Amino acid sequence: RGDGPVAAATAAYGRRPSNLTDTVWQHGAGDGEIFRSIQRGFLAESEEIMAPFGHQITNDEIWELVLFIRTLS
Repeated sequence: RGDGPVAAATAAYGRRPSNLTDTVWQHGAGDGEIFRSIQRGFLAESEEIMAPFGHQITNDEIWELVLFIRTLS
């Protein structure tokens, strides 16, 4: 839900973790967009919001994450 123990610490930097249980997706609503966000990361106003993970995990593992994220809502 984006309200765990780390959320308070990140709020001090002006950002809170995303609530992955709601229906609002700021960085892609479709499975392919979520995949791309995990693989490539994303920027907002020239600031990195999420680092890319494509060099750390396989495409199959990213798809598994996408499927898991879908179970949260």
